[in-house]
Amino acid sequence: MAPENNLGNTRLEKKKILFLVTQSKYGGAQRYVLRLAEHFAARNTVIIAVGEKNNQDPLFFDEAKRLGITTIVLDHLIRDISLVKAFDAIVEMRKLLVKERPDFLHVNSSMAGALGSCAAWLYNLDPLHTAIRVIYTVHGFVFNEPLPAWRKKMYIMIEKVTAGWKGALITVSQYDKDQGLANRIAPEPRMVVIHSGIAADEVNFYSREEARQKLGVAEGQFTVGAVGSLYPTKGYDGLIDAFAEVVRTQPQTQLIIIGEGPERQHIEQSIQEHSLSDRVRLCGAVPNAARYLKAFDMLVLSSVKEGLPFVLLEAGLAELPVVATRVGGIPEIITDGVEGILIDPENLSGLSASITSLAHDAERRARLARALRKKILTSFTIESMLEKTERVYLRFYGR
Repeated sequence: MAPENNLGNTRLEKKKILFLVTQSKYGGAQRYVLRLAEHFAARNTVIIAVGEKNNQDPLFFDEAKRLGITTIVLDHLIRDISLVKAFDAIVEMRKLLVKERPDFLHVNSSMAGALGSCAAWLYNLDPLHTAIRVIYTVHGFVFNEPLPAWRKKMYIMIEKVTAGWKGALITVSQYDKDQGLANRIAPEPRMVVIHSGIAADEVNFYSREEARQKLGVAEGQFTVGAVGSLYPTKGYDGLIDAFAEVVRTQPQTQLIIIGEGPERQHIEQSIQEHSLSDRVRLCGAVPNAARYLKAFDMLVLSSVKEGLPFVLLEAGLAELPVVATRVGGIPEIITDGVEGILIDPENLSGLSASITSLAHDAERRARLARALRKKILTSFTIESMLEKTERVYLRFYGR
């Protein structure tokens, strides 16, 4: 069960909430939606609608079923940009709103945020409908990605236009709120920072020995891990280049990447070009990937764009040392030299030097890992996330 929040007698009750998320691929946004759904379902009716019909993650639906949450798969909502699909998705979502008549529509991610809020706006035009309140959680603005200038401007314009159809905007990092304000997405009173949270016992980690056995890692072999979908924003190209430098001085070190995505072929080519086939392994998508974290000696995040990566919270619970890029909300979790090591994105020499340095310093790895765990357990709790989010809902409704 979700933890009880310190809200006294003021709780959201007897309302209907429809959560909308673009895809079911079990990442930070999906965990966020499920935890909120579980929490609110204790006193309200909750439904989750999810897109990417042809690319579903059974783990997401199994977890929703375990929690007793109703899920609906949308035929036309997809992650990629398609004007035809976008139009069809808006029509489909409006029909869903007419059928379900929720009090709240809580949209997550950029595509679901834009199309879902448009569907709610069309629904609210009907004077016979009770207005739906729209809440939008930003898991990292798309315009923060390294994109051509014209595409950045297009995404900023879309966010600005659709922000008028949303009530509150929740950002999972202060960085994203600052970016939203700097680009005039919405006025400051409508934007609130709520860091993602995790429960102390949320992940049932395998022991180091069991995790290594399952991943085929020899005991005593220094292993660097990376976990995340194979998207361009994860910076795996640069990580492979940097790791080639690490191997020159640390030939027995290996890199294991857990995740799947459209960049796989490109990453495989880079591995071959650096002759790293025996040092770098792509494991593909692994269910409950967090359970394997203790197999690693350190975790590396090479991203060029992030919101607030959930894997960092999991790494904290696993007491892993981390080398990460200074992007998005990462510096809000890690203070350089205190809870981990931060480098500038695409600083390949800094990335390879940091990995090599930590590989030689077991005492420092342990110190950073302990500090990160303490930070996660005190500043990124699930209780805090749920309480602050419920207060956002209560801005629209009383008890």
